[in-house]
Amino acid sequence: MLGVECSPFLIMSQPISRRGFIKQINCAAVGTSAILNTLLNLKLANSVAAQGGPLDNKALVCLFFSGGMDSFNLLVPWEQSAYNIYSATRGAYGSDGGLALDRNALLQLAAPSANFGLHPSCVNLQAMANGTGPFTQRRLAFLTNIGTLVQPITKAQFNAWENGNNAALPVPKALFSHSDQIEQWQTAVPQGMAQLSGFAGRAADILNAYYNTGTTSMSISFGGNNVFQVGNSTQQFVVTP
Repeated sequence: MLGVECSPFLIMSQPISRRGFIKQINCAAVGTSAILNTLLNLKLANSVAAQGGPLDNKALVCLFFSGGMDSFNLLVPWEQSAYNIYSATRGAYGSDGGLALDRNALLQLAAPSANFGLHPSCVNLQAMANGTGPFTQRRLAFLTNIGTLVQPITKAQFNAWENGNNAALPVPKALFSHSDQIEQWQTAVPQGMAQLSGFAGRAADILNAYYNTGTTSMSISFGGNNVFQVGNSTQQFVVTP
């Protein structure tokens, strides 16, 4: 077991080693989460602390909001005619109950995305997308109009299915069920699965033998256990802040 001496605060006045970082993580975990959850992860933490720092590292970071982000008020149409449709749909800015953002306050993106703007609070995201400020190259792209379809379908096909006239149409399992959609975003299998596994976990199963030279899990979660990182052989390393 990893033995640590806990201090109440981590003051980043000087560089911290990997071992010191793991030490602080486990102090926080012991102090704020169930002991059982901590003990299950100490074995993995011990192997992390024992490894030297890699010469190079690349990570896929997933911030999963479970449907709790209003994406249409994050990436907003800037071009006037498209903005007018957006404004009519959301309720005009300044009107009673209106949710549309003020077009003049939007943070416009650079070409070829100049027809869109970001929420006024997303200054750093604008810099990342445009390659400005501290970002000398573009570091952000938006993927829009995506969903959990089994296969492409037309609006007419969907309307027929919804009216019970095209029951054989392949659509996601339990369509319009919020909990099922959350699950399908993590599994990438909208037909449903008898035994759940996430696409990040399955990717880690494949990559682990080639790129993970240590014994530490490739999947580290700061948000508790989740389907996204469940693999057939890969375990999640859950750290509770």
